[in-house]
Amino acid sequence: MVAMLASAFGAPETGKVLLLDDNTELAEAIEKYLSAQRFEVTVVDDGTGGLQAIMREDFDAIICDLCMPEIQGDEFYDAVEKVKPELCDRFIFITGFGRSTPLDTLGEKADKRILFKPFNLADLLTAILDLLSTGKPFPNKAKIQVLESDPTSA
Repeated sequence: MVAMLASAFGAPETGKVLLLDDNTELAEAIEKYLSAQRFEVTVVDDGTGGLQAIMREDFDAIICDLCMPEIQGDEFYDAVEKVKPELCDRFIFITGFGRSTPLDTLGEKADKRILFKPFNLADLLTAILDLLSTGKPFPNKAKIQVLESDPTSA
């Protein structure tokens, strides 16, 4: 499946993904799914772990929950912007808190992709492949592209 989608997007068939989410069950499901699609996935449960991971290595995509303990997703983005700004175009945000607070500030910072929980894992894969093929999420579209997903599989 990933080879066909990657070809359609003009993206590589694999890559390194950093996943930040404090929801262990969801993080495990995403890791299992992306690993089965031949992605190398590093999972951390907070922004501190995320910062440590990006200081050790670069990632092709960063999937970041907006609401986490200690360092929120938008704060993590700000920290990455200071220490490794070249990674800022590689973010895909996920959230279970609807279209509120952090979304407004994110729109002002950079072009980002946001998936609302629960989301379909195939939509996440499509978002990653789109990111890998263009180097930026939604390169020619509005500041924030909201993906409405079929909530039946997350």
